[in-house]
Amino acid sequence: MFEHHTEPFLSRLQFAWRISRSLLVTVLLAAFSMLIGTLGYHFLVGIDWSDSFYVACLVLGDHDRDLRPESTAGKVFAGVYVMYARLVFFSAAVILAAPILHRILHKLHLDTPTDGSQADDQDIGTG
Repeated sequence: MFEHHTEPFLSRLQFAWRISRSLLVTVLLAAFSMLIGTLGYHFLVGIDWSDSFYVACLVLGDHDRDLRPESTAGKVFAGVYVMYARLVFFSAAVILAAPILHRILHKLHLDTPTDGSQADDQDIGTG
């Protein structure tokens, strides 16, 4: 998915495309998750469409909502969806941060010599 440390550094345009793809994946993941949440809260918990969408967005945004479903199916859905939403929240953060962190690490690795020509006197604990 990302270039190997021996490959050249990406241009700014290529990096922008990489960021755009990560953003697209994140938006699609969030949209799919909001759809699942909205449908579940509407049909299983029994609240109207606008409130279902609102609660799904709040839960995905890592905000707590004091909603107490009455049916067993609603309680199970709400519990599973909250756990799923936490996973999506942190996964989205990683998907967005991965290209940036990779670029930083790649840049740092390119700055180090690869031919083993580091001086021995730089080692801590020698001499």
